[in-house]
Amino acid sequence: MFLINMKSLKIIAFTISSFVSICVYAQDYNGWSCSNSIEVMCSNRGCGVGQGDDFTPVDVALDNDGIMSICAYTGCWSGKGSVHNDGNFTIFSGKNFKFSNAPNSEDSEDIIVVIDKRDNVAVMKNSVFSQPLICKKIILKK
Repeated sequence: MFLINMKSLKIIAFTISSFVSICVYAQDYNGWSCSNSIEVMCSNRGCGVGQGDDFTPVDVALDNDGIMSICAYTGCWSGKGSVHNDGNFTIFSGKNFKFSNAPNSEDSEDIIVVIDKRDNVAVMKNSVFSQPLICKKIILKK
């Protein structure tokens, strides 16, 4: 009969969990997922922090081929941009992205996201936001 005590079971579970984490980490990531915990808006008069009802969550998805999706409010700015690596930084930029809830609008956004690969902190800028973001590497299915 094979008996395992609780301590042995925990060690086995930890070992398997660590192995799975290492395998996923070792795979090549091909994208980024970013979000904000504060909202920052800037103009030529200065910057302010949105709080309470003024806080707008922003979710950003980027892939290494330049596909960008920046979601806020009730829609997203999405499109194909360019990707440039420069030292510790990965720069995603796109022009004339339409907002999904107003696709026929004349308004469009130029958007840039700069990620510092040392700490996975990014800054996203368009005409609405000057937004710090926390990012994580992700593996996107293609």
